[in-house]
Amino acid sequence: MGKRGIKVFNHYGHHSSRGGTVSLDLTKLGRHIQPLLIQGNRIKFYVTLTGQGMIRENNTNLDLAETKNLDLIENEFDKKYEQEVQQVITKVQQEYKADIFGFGEAIHRKYPSQWRSLKKNWEAEFSQADVIVKVNLNVKSVGLTGPSLQLKENQIKK
Repeated sequence: MGKRGIKVFNHYGHHSSRGGTVSLDLTKLGRHIQPLLIQGNRIKFYVTLTGQGMIRENNTNLDLAETKNLDLIENEFDKKYEQEVQQVITKVQQEYKADIFGFGEAIHRKYPSQWRSLKKNWEAEFSQADVIVKVNLNVKSVGLTGPSLQLKENQIKK
């Protein structure tokens, strides 16, 4: 659970706060995988996920016309998706030892000569690699959403 009791759940971008939700419709998604070979043949990947979206629904007590509330929602989405993506990558590394994300291709492009020796045992190398995930989602529009109409003026967080 994040700040102010906002809970993020499921893959299409909902936040739950005191019984309310914020729905984010994501468009313009992107990813960047930056491999790094460290002395001792350690492999580290920096994964950056980006996206832009529009608030489709706001049933919380947050007034999303206020920049600080919008920043709060963006930060909560970022943190939640970082956790979820990290969990998926870790599970795939540990349980399946299969590179379904294209990390090997990123190594091959950046370090072609080292890749020749790494690819022979890539499943084991991949399962031991450190992966750091950073998510940056930006709300480009809140549409016509505001705080819930059922709230009184003194219940709205500005």
